Amino acid sequence: MNIAEFIQVLPKAELHLHLEGAAPWAMVRARSDDTLPDAPIWWDDDFKFDDFLQFTEAIALCYRHILTSSKAYQQVARAVFQRLAAQNVRYVEISFAIGWAVIQDLCVNDVAAAIKRAAPSGLTVCVIGGISRERPDWLTDDLKEAVLSAPDLDGIDLHGDETLGGPAPFVDIFARARQAGLLTKAHAGELAGPQSIKDTLELLGVNRIEHGTTAM
Repeated sequence: MNIAEFIQVLPKAELHLHLEGAAPWAMVRARSDDTLPDAPIWWDDDFKFDDFLQFTEAIALCYRHILTSSKAYQQVARAVFQRLAAQNVRYVEISFAIGWAVIQDLCVNDVAAAIKRAAPSGLTVCVIGGISRERPDWLTDDLKEAVLSAPDLDGIDLHGDETLGGPAPFVDIFARARQAGLLTKAHAGELAGPQSIKDTLELLGVNRIEHGTTAM
């Protein structure tokens, strides 16, 4: 058995996956109103995003024409899970942007349930609701209740540009999520320094920091 074969047969866990950026490119092209190339430029070996804005624009291209219904979330999730299963992934934590779902007038739990229905046998799926650091005004009391009472939602994550929004506005929902037994995660140390990680840990008490690359 060579190294590639050994890696293939290893059981794996995927702990950081955004559904919005994971749709197969063929599906993106088929559903887009724009004419898209056979392969996106960011697949090139030497490609590097100019900044975080360019990165988020690329991600938006991958979901804005696709994720418009609960059925579409299920279809994309099914395609993503099939690829994971082919890599012998046994456990995945997959997030979806709650803000986008709300813009599409979709129920948070309907989306979470649709994603879970797409899971094949042998793959345990943990669905995480992503909350935007940049738009705390979106997190109304009604939306908080919808998130915290969603039976198919397994956790919450704080997404977005750290330089545009700190963790303080989200203390309440993260405290309530912990009390409800939900998994709590937050992106930090991705675009800002170690103080951002420290503030996020101290204020939100999350189970896990996503990225954290500026900790040192």
